[in-house]
Amino acid sequence: MTEQYRGIDPALYHGLDPEVAEVLATWAEVHRRHYTLDRWLVNGRSRQPVAVVCETDSHAARTMMLILKVLSPQNDSLDANEFFRHRQAESDRSDFAAAHLSTFVHDAVFVPSGRRWITFQEIAAKGLENTEVLTVLLRRMLNLADPAELPIGREIDCTHEVFTAACRIIVAGVLGDWARSPFIPEKVTWDLPTFFERHLFDQLEPNGRLEAWARANQADMIRCDGESSPLPNPFAVAQGRLLADVTITPLLGRSHGDLHTDNALIRVRPRVDVTDYYLIDTALYEAVGPITRDPAHLVLYIIARSMEAIAPVQQSALIELLLDPIDGPAYAVPTWLGELIRGIDAETRAWSERGSLGQRWSEQNYLSLAACAMLFLGRTSTREADKPWFLRLAARAVAKFAEQRRVPLDGSSTAQATAIRSQAVPQPNSPGPSVPTPAVAPTEPPVPADAPPEGEDGRGSRKKKGATYDVRVKGSKGVQIGDHGHQVNKW
Repeated sequence: MTEQYRGIDPALYHGLDPEVAEVLATWAEVHRRHYTLDRWLVNGRSRQPVAVVCETDSHAARTMMLILKVLSPQNDSLDANEFFRHRQAESDRSDFAAAHLSTFVHDAVFVPSGRRWITFQEIAAKGLENTEVLTVLLRRMLNLADPAELPIGREIDCTHEVFTAACRIIVAGVLGDWARSPFIPEKVTWDLPTFFERHLFDQLEPNGRLEAWARANQADMIRCDGESSPLPNPFAVAQGRLLADVTITPLLGRSHGDLHTDNALIRVRPRVDVTDYYLIDTALYEAVGPITRDPAHLVLYIIARSMEAIAPVQQSALIELLLDPIDGPAYAVPTWLGELIRGIDAETRAWSERGSLGQRWSEQNYLSLAACAMLFLGRTSTREADKPWFLRLAARAVAKFAEQRRVPLDGSSTAQATAIRSQAVPQPNSPGPSVPTPAVAPTEPPVPADAPPEGEDGRGSRKKKGATYDVRVKGSKGVQIGDHGHQVNKW
């Protein structure tokens, strides 16, 4: 039996796909290495195996803890592989990478079956106990985390001032230290579908997470609860039916591509240091990507992970504040969230104003808010009750963009209202009715059924890492949770 496992212990061997385990065992034996499982890292939103392992290299007489990850193919191109993207990020800005990105060790090990790759990375800050994921700190800050799920001896208190400071420093670093200066490439012009595609990737395509949503929202205008007038349908914009003649000159540069609080860690030992942060999961890194995407996605991800702590009466004000952080109603949302939104906005304005490009940033930020809000519609980790809010935000952001650009929503030949297909829950690959229905969608957006699992639908996937949390929502001083009382969510 020992011979079967060779270079890896039984717990790790049986936790991996059999073909992956065999390839790893053979590779380890050839290099005189042995791998012992320490723990699995999983939070239920990714199906790619991630583990902490202890590597003993007999040839080098060295032992070290590493992160083992099995990468599944994103598409037919090798440059879509996380290992390749990470190496590119290291090459593009070696100083930023050395300070804030994890480091791959060894070459990636190819698994022919399924075209997968086994990779190894150093542990950020040289020890799991030395860092904490921002999502954990966020939910602990809001008293939303169950103490029974917290590792013994590692609990770190987090104030909203510390959390806001960490997010501001990360955004400032991604823009100022990674992307460096504001840059609009010469002779590069995008239409709006191109801009949205660089956020949504393949999610509007057949079998994509947003295909059913797009098919169910065919009109150019939609109606949302809480809005007195119809709003532009963001799906119509993304698919080129609305505002089709509008173009932008995009702000482009190095970007993480999937910036959120599960992919950001800060040092917490021997003391909390928000300047010592680490960004993980660079599978969507781009050397020339839309710069407004990362800050917008980070803010919306924080909102999605804390929505049960935001009362329903505050959610309309939250949209107003996101669209106008300077003059919006910060007093009407939780204090910590108002400070966070205004703080991140201050960092992005300071960066864009280096080139006197504040107006360009503002316009493209509205579009990034719309596109990133659409991402949350297709995620199983987004609560169903919150999805109408994200659709409403996307529509309001498009309307704000059109207002700032002074582009009439009915000013082009493509802006005529189109028929909406069946408003029943859309099923993948099912045709809509042949009889046209009214051109304005109803107030309750349909919830698509059978969305593809997160982490498995191609380049647009959003893969998560971390721990599994059984989150119990509790009331606490200073935290408004609406009428939820006490509920359980698996995140």
